[in-house]
Parts: sequence; C-alpha cells; structure tokens
Amino acid sequence: MHIPYKGYSQALPDLLGARVSTMMADLVVVGPAIKDNRLKVLAATSLERSRFMPNVPSMQELGFPGYEVTVWFALFAPKGTPADIVARLNAESRKYLATPEAREAYAKLGHEAEGSTPEQLAAIVRTDGEKYGKVIREANIRIE
Repeated sequence: MHIPYKGYSQALPDLLGARVSTMMADLVVVGPAIKDNRLKVLAATSLERSRFMPNVPSMQELGFPGYEVTVWFALFAPKGTPADIVARLNAESRKYLATPEAREAYAKLGHEAEGSTPEQLAAIVRTDGEKYGKVIREANIRIE
C-alpha cells in the first residue's frame, strides 16, 4: 500500500517505528539510521550497485530490468541569463566539483560530485520530464 507522506520528516519516524515497512529514500536521509543498524537497505535504485553500498543489489539485479531512479542536483539561472555568465558559472562549479574537498563532502552524503555542461543538464531535464510525465499521466496524478 502506498502512503503519500508530505516529506521525509513525517515518513522516517514511521519507518523507524515499524508503522510502515519500506520507504524509498536518499542516503542523505537514511544514512545515519543505516550506519546505526536501525534500517536495512533492500536495493539500490540505480542501474548498477552504488559505490557507497557495494554489497546491496540493484533493482535490476533483483529482476526489474531497466529500473532506474536517481537523484541529481543542478545549478539553474533565470531564463535569459547571458551565455558568458552561464559559461562562467558552469566552469566555476565544475572546477569546484572536481576538488577533493567537494568529492569528500558529497561522498559523506552518499552522492558523487559530478559536473556537466548546460547541454547535458538540459538533456537530463528533458529525459526525466518525459519519463515522469508519462508516469504522472498514466497514474492520473493531480496536484493537491
């Protein structure tokens, strides 16, 4: 049964209190409870095993071919931002993400620090929009 929580702050206590049996969550949210052995990870939602949890199978390995739900973060600027400003923001953010400090900080959260180009980000946004748009339409999901 799906239980639509408004956020992790409501869902996590219910999971830890065994009022719900499973939850899909980012490592940032559940990492401490995993480390304290209060939660067991059942699967990674990436196509391959996570480097942060190499002993945890992926959903694909468990018999769900092509199943992939990943988390990404991006830096956006207002429409019409001059191309030279976008290029500079992109270059500086990629430079930072390549540093050992950034990689270590992101790894502590269960994420990989990885930069991309504005064109690569646009492709991800487009692809995710198509994928989740289809899910939303087929499930007839509406904003409350």
